[in-house]
Amino acid sequence: MKKIIVLVVVLSLATLIYFNYPKGSGPVEVAKMSETPQVVRQPKLMFEDMTETSGIDFKHFNGAYGEKLLPETMGSGVAIVDIDNDGNEDVILVRASQWPWHTYQEAPLSSIEIYLNEGNAQFKQSPQFMIKEAFYGLGLSVADIDGNGFKEIYVTTLGENKLYFNDGKQLIEGAKNAGVSGKKDEWSSASSFFDVDNDGDLDLVVGNYIQWNKDKDLQVNYQMAGIGKAYGPPTDFSPSALHLYLNNGEGSFKDASETLQIDGQPNIAKALAIQPFDADDDGLLDFFVANDTSRNFFYHNLGQGKFKEMGEEMGVSYDSSGNTTGAMGTDTAYLGKNADQVLVVGNFANEMTSVYQRFAGDESFSDQSSILGVGADSRKSLTFGVLFADFDLDGREDLFQVNGHVESDINRVQASQSYEQPAQLFWNCGESCDSQFILSPLFLQEKWIGRGVAVSDLDKDGDLDLIVTQVSRKALVLINQTLKAGHWVGLLLADDNVKNKEAIGAKVQINTNLRSYLKLQMPTKGYLSQSSSRLVFGLEKDESLKEVVVTWPDGSQQQFNQLKIDQYNTLKKPSKKL
Repeated sequence: MKKIIVLVVVLSLATLIYFNYPKGSGPVEVAKMSETPQVVRQPKLMFEDMTETSGIDFKHFNGAYGEKLLPETMGSGVAIVDIDNDGNEDVILVRASQWPWHTYQEAPLSSIEIYLNEGNAQFKQSPQFMIKEAFYGLGLSVADIDGNGFKEIYVTTLGENKLYFNDGKQLIEGAKNAGVSGKKDEWSSASSFFDVDNDGDLDLVVGNYIQWNKDKDLQVNYQMAGIGKAYGPPTDFSPSALHLYLNNGEGSFKDASETLQIDGQPNIAKALAIQPFDADDDGLLDFFVANDTSRNFFYHNLGQGKFKEMGEEMGVSYDSSGNTTGAMGTDTAYLGKNADQVLVVGNFANEMTSVYQRFAGDESFSDQSSILGVGADSRKSLTFGVLFADFDLDGREDLFQVNGHVESDINRVQASQSYEQPAQLFWNCGESCDSQFILSPLFLQEKWIGRGVAVSDLDKDGDLDLIVTQVSRKALVLINQTLKAGHWVGLLLADDNVKNKEAIGAKVQINTNLRSYLKLQMPTKGYLSQSSSRLVFGLEKDESLKEVVVTWPDGSQQQFNQLKIDQYNTLKKPSKKL
């Protein structure tokens, strides 16, 4: 009889707990056992595909006609940025052109399309920013490099790169005159604008992939059993070198690539992503390079534009088993109350996504992918774009990755693989759970041939939306409809004293009565892409926003008080006295 009474009580409590969860909540996760066991509720992370009604009608083109040339698998990038300075963030998308040796029935006349945000995530193309030029485009970075208040667009290509100067009225190409076009025989991939030498203007790092040409690709003639002719791996091609361009201050650059040499030798590798961040908190931006099938690089900033490669010493060159990976996209974030740094790298199929963690006080990173809950669920995916963002505004950075294979017939030879693959969203459960990240089963289950991804609050409602690119298919507009966990605050940094007006590289710390939050102002993230430079902090139920402390790129600190929550605030650095 006692056993029956106990059972009834237990079932009653369980029923009470279950039916009192708010609508939209997801599976229940049990936290780590402690003196007071906790039950953790996973939110329903909801995104609505608004592509058809958004006004963005971009379809990627890769020039494929049956020869299966390797560059056809690798595009393409997306940037979210306010290109016309109207206060709404716009979307810039890039694609390839036709191969010059093949005749096509249809091929795009332009490799770039710019969609202006008219508000509430409704877009249209504008003749003012029309670029009628076709080339084999891959990735892009956007920044105001000459200090005129308007942002330039840098595009990496298979061939000479492009730089479009923006005077507020039109876009004019001038990469060669600026000294950043690269070479005709280079395959450039990733790029990033940031202040390398702390002189107040934005420099440029460009990653190159492999030394490729059509004849070599056809000579390799990669064959896969059960498929025949297939896209070959980069292991059949020679690596290439990174470029570092220092801003002269007037919209032109000096090639300083020699400072990236490794032990006096060229820095050759197979770069697909570049991630600037301050790994040792010395106020200088270092940068990580994700290399495909060769060891990753970490360049420690020594000051005055000088670097030392320390990937192996920092623990980010290999995965947890000591192997190189098919590394693609990358991003960084601060996690937990101790502000531990994490660096994520999307990898090839049958390789776990790498999540390198540097605990506060440690000098190096270690691959904690499995311990953090990402490893097992990411292994089957072929991951390109990755990024951290707080999608439910609970104050914790979630992890999103977009997936898709390179071979359309891969399922014929690997039953566990498919060409189209669902994206994955790993919800950040926090430090009370067995694993920091939990794969959300409630995210959109559509399968895509995913490549690039960028994040921004496109409709200005506080939560973060996504743009995803695909190979030879439409770009996707995913609007966040997640029930907010609570409050938020948006920040726009402004420094009119220097040409780095958005203070790229600044650190922002928010303090409340309950905890502190830390972010780096760095729009470079993902794969060939760039996200919003506006910072959104989720505050959950916390309304006690005490102060915001900004460490500007020059090292000076400024405190801001009386900021308003649930809206955007502009934080301006005081003007220097003449």
